[in-house]
Parts: sequence; structure tokens; C-alpha cells
Amino acid sequence: MNISKVGRILIMPAAGLGDMVMAAPVIRSLRVRFPDAHLAVLAHYTRGADELGQCMPYLDEVIDFPLKRYSWPCVIRFFLGSYWPMFRSLKKKRFDTAIILAANPIRTILMKMLRPNKVFEVKGMGHPTRLGLELVGELGCSTEPLDFGFEVPEIDLEKTLPSSLPRPWIGIHPFSAMCWRQWNHFEQFIDRLKCHKGTIILLGKSYNHNFISGILDLVNKLSVLELTCVINSLDILVSCDSGPMHIGFAVNTPTIALFGPVKPGLRVPLTNIVKHTILYIPTIESEKVRRIAERKNFNISNIQQISAEAVFEAVKASMAKGKNDFSKNN
Repeated sequence: MNISKVGRILIMPAAGLGDMVMAAPVIRSLRVRFPDAHLAVLAHYTRGADELGQCMPYLDEVIDFPLKRYSWPCVIRFFLGSYWPMFRSLKKKRFDTAIILAANPIRTILMKMLRPNKVFEVKGMGHPTRLGLELVGELGCSTEPLDFGFEVPEIDLEKTLPSSLPRPWIGIHPFSAMCWRQWNHFEQFIDRLKCHKGTIILLGKSYNHNFISGILDLVNKLSVLELTCVINSLDILVSCDSGPMHIGFAVNTPTIALFGPVKPGLRVPLTNIVKHTILYIPTIESEKVRRIAERKNFNISNIQQISAEAVFEAVKASMAKGKNDFSKNN
């Protein structure tokens, strides 16, 4: 392909919040190679892609992919309804190049109908950022990993997160829509923290959450952009493998990341990992068994073997490294 004709690039990451974050270094690499190109991402507003896009100054536009869920009833309704307005809007934008970071049949159909000059598509398995960089290398982009380049806008969160709250601010995000990634010992961990100085802040979304006294409970109270601003303000974040974990990496907040079924090597950043701590209990099941179990919504993760005490010790070590006061309350 004549790269001089690359002017309007449509980028399609996988569906999740973390996938959007992991695509950021790839988008930055495209921006460095094509400083005058129009870079657009097609992703889910319902999963916060438009809000995350506000933290990526190298990105020109985030376009909504209005599929609510990846289930047959939702896909059928999508093709009977909202697919067509989306397609017509994309057609008018005349993208000449498409970068597909996660292929699926819907994107294949869309590309055959849009007919850009060239489609680049990730093939194979591996770290999403690394695979994406190798892909855009075909366009002459550097394959050397860049930082996320997040610039978090200032939002007034004084009513939600008063600046007068005692430091350090310790954020905890234990929840996941994928039950096999959720960490279930966070209440014991909170009890372990309560005798120490600082403010404990519980984050995320949960449909079965009970209010916990003695902490700042922000569960189900924040938009994605507000969540990003809060994580950016924390002294440390404790998170299971999830979108907020990736946000912690992107804004360079020291993060204690808890892994179970997915190997950390497939998810952690390619740069600046030194500030973070990875706690990982490998799953003993084969990849085939894991995929079958995930489809049946079974919890096969060994993440529950990560104890509250182990996480506490990791927080204490990280705090000492950052010279934060983590002494006990009087």
C-alpha cells in the first residue's frame, strides 16, 4: 500500500474497557507515523470508550459501536436496527485504512461493506498491545512500545472525593463482570487496612454489593471518566484483572494487580511496569477446559488463593517504596 495515501484511519480494538486502554500505545504509534492523519476508534460508548478517548490527545474521534451485548438476540436486533445508521455514518467518513485489533464476523461484514483501501487485521494470540504494534509496523510505524500518553482532564470531584480526606488514598477494585476474575477477599483486606492511616476507597460496579462502613464507598457511583480521575488521584490501587486495573497502569498509579485465569504476561504494560506489583496464582486447567468453563460462566480461577494478607503485604511494600506514611492509627 502507498502510505502517502493513508489519511483517514479507523481503529477497532476489542470490546472491553481494558482493551481500549491497551490499544492506546498502538494509536500513539500511528499518530507519530501519520501526524496529519485523522485517527478514529470504533468502540462501545456503553463501555466507556468515548470517555477514555478524552484522555487520549493523539486520538481525533471515538465513534460508537452500538451493539449492547455479544449475544445472538442482541446481534440480530443490531443488524435489523442500529447497524445501518452506524454504517451510513462510517461510509460518509471515507476511511481509507482500517486497523482491526480484534477480529470477529461483525467486523468482517463491516469491512466488506465499507471497502477501505487497505485492511490490517491482527492474527494469532498474544499480548494485545504487542500484536497491535507489530500490525501497524506494516504501515511503517515503530514497533517499539510507547507509554500510554494519557492526559486526564480535570474534573471537580470535591463532593465525591474531598481533598481533605487523610492520605494515603488506597483504592480497591475487586469486581469483574467475568466472575472468574473477581477477587472475593476484599472485605477481609479492608478489615486489615482499617487500623492504618489513610482513606480506603472502594471502586467499581457490582449488582450484589452491600455498603461497607468505615470506608469511602464509591461503588456504582462513578462514570468511566470520573473513575479515571479518581484512580489518577490515588496513592495506590488494588485491582483484579479488569478495566480499572488497566486505567491504573495508564495513569501510572502504583497498582497491585491480582491475576488468576489469564497470565499477566498477556495483560501488563510493555513499559513502566516497575511501579506495579503483580500477584498471580496460575490456573491448573488447560486452555481448552478454561474456555469451556468460561462459556458456562464457572469460576475456575485460582485468584481466590491470593489471600488478603498477601495483598496487604504487597501494599505495605509498595507504600514503603513510595515513602508513603502507612503507620497505624492511634
